[in-house]
Amino acid sequence: METKRDPTRAFLETVRDARLTLARCRRKLQQAEDQCGQITAKIDVAGVSGHNSGAQKDGQWAALADLRELLAEQYSRALRSEVEVERFLSKIEDPNQRVILRMRYADCMRWPEVQEKLREDGVYYSERQIFRLHGEALQTARKLHRELYPEQYGQEEEG
Repeated sequence: METKRDPTRAFLETVRDARLTLARCRRKLQQAEDQCGQITAKIDVAGVSGHNSGAQKDGQWAALADLRELLAEQYSRALRSEVEVERFLSKIEDPNQRVILRMRYADCMRWPEVQEKLREDGVYYSERQIFRLHGEALQTARKLHRELYPEQYGQEEEG
């Protein structure tokens, strides 16, 4: 039996993918910047001595520029995804539900981390209470998500 993917949960989980993409893009952009610095240093040291090596360096610059542009697009998409989820979470009225969803999805925390963070903030929920609150928060989020993104839900779920 095939289980349907919960569109609300999938939407909330896009933050994790976005954060991984952002980290990867930052790393790759830094590597590209480092390569540009190395190419510039080689040009400065070599001067204009070999015109063949200049063409090779131009090719490297072009490839790095293309990579930078691609990574910048991915970075921008990931950032927009993260902002969209944050905006969505800010629309959840119950502060307890909002904080549980934010910690679990936006902050990518595991359940023990959620419980510890709540305790640091003076809120002493048992694991069972956190799971119950999370379930209620997901129900609230599903209702809101269905209102905001009706196209993601099939007709069989309406009405």
